[in-house]
Amino acid sequence: MLEADPHAQLLDHATKLAAVSAALAEGTGTAEALRARFPDLAPHGIARELGVPIETIDDDPAVGSLWRFAEYRGRPARIVLYRRGLAPLDRAVGDGLAVRLLGQATPQEVFVAHELFHHIEATRSDIPMARRYRPTLFRIGRWHWRTGIATLSEIAAGGFARAAIERARSATTRPSAPSAMPASVSGRPGLSRAAGDWAKIFAGAVTAPPLRGRESF
Repeated sequence: MLEADPHAQLLDHATKLAAVSAALAEGTGTAEALRARFPDLAPHGIARELGVPIETIDDDPAVGSLWRFAEYRGRPARIVLYRRGLAPLDRAVGDGLAVRLLGQATPQEVFVAHELFHHIEATRSDIPMARRYRPTLFRIGRWHWRTGIATLSEIAAGGFARAAIERARSATTRPSAPSAMPASVSGRPGLSRAAGDWAKIFAGAVTAPPLRGRESF
């Protein structure tokens, strides 16, 4: 996922590895702290306790080449779920596949958890993950123009979602990989992807074995 971010290409290999590891640790650590605080609550319940309403809307999920499932919006803080964006995925994974991948959790809960991380990151004082690694775009003498790497925040949110739903998964499901799947995924399912393709994307995001080295990005 990091390799697709043009700004990340300005980092050397070792720094990319460190950035991905830091993002995953950030997401997992944040989820563990939240689960300790709300041990019996699913993502929807945690959002309610944090005062983050969840809205389901019927807007067109397609924006250019992006297909939206969910997004976090601030001022006022809320999580927005795209009903028409999630519907093809819900149909594709079906009850049997969803249980194998997620146990008692649902695809919708994965996206709610993902967006919860963005809310937490936006409302705390820590430096956002996207701004912790800032490569130089160009320089003039001693003056540097630096940029952040937004993908690192998405990787952290994926790690958060994985850890947040892990207790709901069945004991027979193998450990999940960091869900590096952003709220928006390239392509228009209604035009260029069959529902089965979305099932494969979701399955890969949730159940792929842990990634190491360059494969992590």
